[in-house]
Amino acid sequence: MRYDVERLKQDADATLVAEQLGMQTRRVGNRTEALCPSHADTRIGSCVISESCYHCFACGASGDVIKMAQEFLGCGFQEAFRAVAVICGGAERYIGPTGGNADRVITAAECSLIGLRNQPVRREAAYTGDLSGYGSAAYTAELDMSTAEDPEQSYIVYETESRNPLLDLRRSDPASYRGLIRSRCDEALGFYRRMLECLADPGRCRGGYGRAVRAILRDVGADEAMCFARKKIEEVLAVAGKHLGDYTPPGEIAAAVSSAGMGRLVSSANASFLKTASAPF
Repeated sequence: MRYDVERLKQDADATLVAEQLGMQTRRVGNRTEALCPSHADTRIGSCVISESCYHCFACGASGDVIKMAQEFLGCGFQEAFRAVAVICGGAERYIGPTGGNADRVITAAECSLIGLRNQPVRREAAYTGDLSGYGSAAYTAELDMSTAEDPEQSYIVYETESRNPLLDLRRSDPASYRGLIRSRCDEALGFYRRMLECLADPGRCRGGYGRAVRAILRDVGADEAMCFARKKIEEVLAVAGKHLGDYTPPGEIAAAVSSAGMGRLVSSANASFLKTASAPF
């Protein structure tokens, strides 16, 4: 049996994997902090998770997303690999005689980009104070807060099934699977189109959104802001092309995200930047 390690590490977003595994995390600015999986950590802050790895400044532990899963779940490589693979699109995608099959189910990182949640299926397996029999990667336990102060605490134990909801949908109803991805790609492109338009004409954006756009123009300038929006549009189009093949954005979005359309918006945004960079809020 071959484990396609490099492909899994490339597809996996460590922050999303940590959340799906049940690690305690929090967002601080642009970074994610968590309780360190490698030592008996009690306060979030010393362990930082990036897109592909984790590092603890308290104990010095660090590693890729698979090592993080091993440490948190207290299991071996194969079990940790399978747990991460289920989150990232299904074990079949990364494990097999030739390193996985042709099922190109959408990955966790791609789901995050287009605002689609793909939670592994889990069911309540037990309510107990003894977790000794539930140490494998298939189980997660949550403390019953009503017993938090009780010396004999109780836990709700959940079993994660070795299947992926979107992979199941792709196999059972390909049309619905494609329709779901298509609608989310449309929504994501619509969001970034609005960002482009607001950057090009900040005056049309009201309230908090307008203030945010004017702040972006003032702080980083039109070029960098437009570069970010254009990069996201390209990433969404790449996801749509990968999973839909024949994807064409809706007409009004297609015009805005075309090379010519974005070129016009960049010119307008640069002009707006000159007007708004010193404007009071």
